[in-house]
Amino acid sequence: MNTILVRKSVGERLQKVQNRLSEHDNQMQLLVGEGYRTPLYQANYVLKKFIDEYQKEPKKRFKDPF
Repeated sequence: MNTILVRKSVGERLQKVQNRLSEHDNQMQLLVGEGYRTPLYQANYVLKKFIDEYQKEPKKRFKDPF
């Protein structure tokens, strides 16, 4: 089995899903095939969030998203 790296919050959510699967049927296991975002995808995602927040509150001071 390979190791797949994900953010802590994603790992916590995946663990909750696994726990629910086990409650339903202890033979069931969650299988994650990929946990990767390209750097370009991640940069675009963060930039869009930053722009959305800025448009909501243009006078607010924001931390550098990068």
